[in-house]
Amino acid sequence: MPVLPLKARLIAALLLAELLGASGLCDAQEPSPGLKEADAEYRAGVAALSRDDLNSALADFEKVVRLAPTAEQGHSALGAVLVRLGRTREGIRELEKALAMKPSDSSAQLNLALAYEQDGQPAKALPWFAKLEASAKADKRPLQPYVLASYARALAASQQYSAALARMKEAVAADPRNANLLDELGSLYAQHQDWAHAKEAFTAALQIKPDLASAHLHLGMTLQAQQQSGTLDELAKAYQLDPQNPAIALELGTALASMGQDDQAISVLKHALELDPKSAEAAYELGLALQRANAPQKALPLLQKAAAADPKNAEVLTNLGLALCQAQQAKDAVPILQRAVTLAPDNVTAHQNLAAAYVQLSQFDDAVEQLRAALRLSPDAARLHYNLGLALKMKDDSREARPVRVRTPLCSWGALYAGRALRRRSPRAESIAQSAS
Repeated sequence: MPVLPLKARLIAALLLAELLGASGLCDAQEPSPGLKEADAEYRAGVAALSRDDLNSALADFEKVVRLAPTAEQGHSALGAVLVRLGRTREGIRELEKALAMKPSDSSAQLNLALAYEQDGQPAKALPWFAKLEASAKADKRPLQPYVLASYARALAASQQYSAALARMKEAVAADPRNANLLDELGSLYAQHQDWAHAKEAFTAALQIKPDLASAHLHLGMTLQAQQQSGTLDELAKAYQLDPQNPAIALELGTALASMGQDDQAISVLKHALELDPKSAEAAYELGLALQRANAPQKALPLLQKAAAADPKNAEVLTNLGLALCQAQQAKDAVPILQRAVTLAPDNVTAHQNLAAAYVQLSQFDDAVEQLRAALRLSPDAARLHYNLGLALKMKDDSREARPVRVRTPLCSWGALYAGRALRRRSPRAESIAQSAS
């Protein structure tokens, strides 16, 4: 049975209590043989659920639905078990059927609201949460903390920050020793760059549960956003606690790279990519680190993967073009860098890198044009003036060029460490919010 994260956890206890309290499907005095069999399967499913045997419960409730397709209880129970097993879309369909038959089924309402939120459909979840909240207020009883947390996530996903924060605070107040809820509260604060309150919530979570890897991750990212010390310590602790989490490995590797520790960053980022081979972001960050480590041939396929995943990202294209230039593949670099300049005409480094590629191809007029465009954007950049002088000298334009000596490879014109300046990293708030979900 899979262990679902807090966000995906459904109301097993409520479902079980409701099913155990039910007498079965047979209400008629003389039920048909088919309904009797369905009733037996339903009771078997309830018994399996009481043992937390979801697979057996699933098989039993599937039989109930086949034998008695108009029995609302079977669809409701089957839908809840499917969602708990991670088969969310299938579960949603069964829960929708149950509510079409019996709109007042509170268990199905709650399971459907949670399933919609889990499945990234907050607009569909919110009306059900509102209905559940209204019913709870009418009965003068609170919603359970995990329900409030799911409600808060749906509100946050719908850009209703104040309402989301209120529900999450309510959840924490109802269960103040729940470290996961405090971690989620901190993530909400971080989503809106309220770093002081975010830090407070993450710290409180770790006081309750020191081995909560996600809270260490989020605290480290918050410290990084505030440019405070302790970032690497927290991210390293998260990685130690949960070394198979690709998001944690990516964040630690990226932080190491941003602090100039590329040797360590490369090792961690390689692991992040092994954990999630489809991650274009991990490929990009590893490519940048290898690029800075003067390994352009190793960086190239990684940067190409990132560019394929995000073909309109000028920064990714700029760094890919640089890597091609470093690998003496200027002919391939030019069209990529031209796209980068078109997408981001105010990007000085893109112009620099394109100029370097043109120089490799002995297209000095084009190189001069790009360097002059870069100087219009950054007129006080000494390196640009120096490179323009070199390009003019190579044109043998003695009227404009000053005597200079070439001391560095021409491809270094393109800002060899462009990757360090051109980062495709998401803002801390967005990253924390994504990892919390």
